[in-house]
Amino acid sequence: LAQYIRGVRAQNPAARFMLVGWSLGTVCVKNTLTELDAHGESIDTIVYIDSTSIVLSDFTGHPENYDRAVLIYRRGYPMPTLPRSVSRCVDEIFHLPVGHSERTIDQLVLEATRLADGQ
Repeated sequence: LAQYIRGVRAQNPAARFMLVGWSLGTVCVKNTLTELDAHGESIDTIVYIDSTSIVLSDFTGHPENYDRAVLIYRRGYPMPTLPRSVSRCVDEIFHLPVGHSERTIDQLVLEATRLADGQ
């Protein structure tokens, strides 16, 4: 994924990206950030959706090469803290409905719109 992003940016340096990871997919986002950071690249927005693996991991080494982080988690569930982040809670009890809850989808559309508008 990092190689793809770097390839797109080679063709279009102004290209903007939002990486979204749900559950274990957040580890892919974190790994992509790490690889991009090694090349001096950054991402506009990252979104972590209800990820136990990110909550349980050590955040002292989390890359900070992003402009904005959006954390969408179940209400009452431990949420990570990251610099430049906003937190959103969804009223779900179980993990699987979080990814397709109306509040999650609304937040993803809002973030995509912000990015497209250059905010």
